[in-house]
Amino acid sequence: MGVKSQLPDADLTIGVRNNYALSHGTFSLMAPGRMLKDGTILYDHKSYGLDRPVRLRLFIAMQHDTYGGTLSFGASFGSWNRSDLEGVELSFSRQF
Repeated sequence: MGVKSQLPDADLTIGVRNNYALSHGTFSLMAPGRMLKDGTILYDHKSYGLDRPVRLRLFIAMQHDTYGGTLSFGASFGSWNRSDLEGVELSFSRQF
């Protein structure tokens, strides 16, 4: 979740994110378990429960369109109550 602001020369986004796509709930996994002599494959079905705390992390992203392409910058920080820098990304893209 974030807020995007369109500045005259760039787009700025500030928000929070959660590392886990699934923080609470269950998921199932069906995988080949064994094969019979006649070639029949038997599948195993397993269900797993998840209960992870929601840890919101701050991120900042900026994108600047130039005549030759797009320059993007992003930074993500540790948990909401700590400001440890977790990752930085700088990229340039150009369409052709």
